[in-house]
Amino acid sequence: PQVIQWLRAGLIPLADELNAEPRLSVGEGDVYARLLSAPDADSFDVILIDVDHSPDDRLDPSSGSFYSPGGMASAARHLRPGGVLAWWSCEEPSSTLDAMRHSLADVSAHPVPYYNRHVHQEFTDWIYTGRRGS
Repeated sequence: PQVIQWLRAGLIPLADELNAEPRLSVGEGDVYARLLSAPDADSFDVILIDVDHSPDDRLDPSSGSFYSPGGMASAARHLRPGGVLAWWSCEEPSSTLDAMRHSLADVSAHPVPYYNRHVHQEFTDWIYTGRRGS
């Protein structure tokens, strides 16, 4: 709820642009429970996830099924044809890429190198992406 409040109050980067975007849907809840359940009437062009540290370093053990072939297939059903599922990981590509390939096209992992000035060290995080077919 705090992140949603920060967005609404304009306290995060791009908040003004995001708040003005009529296609943006922000909701509070368990994203994994939603994506692992049957889709409702809404479908999305893009689903962006930044929750767990990685598929192997989860904040809640119950999210593990999301990173399986069945979990990826369930998440893909929430996308419109051509829609993109993307999620962040602090670890480089893993078997989750294979899980994504069962139900998504154009699956890839994109390195995001950055310098963490707080610990004076270079890191590389990863954005995994896949597109729902037509």
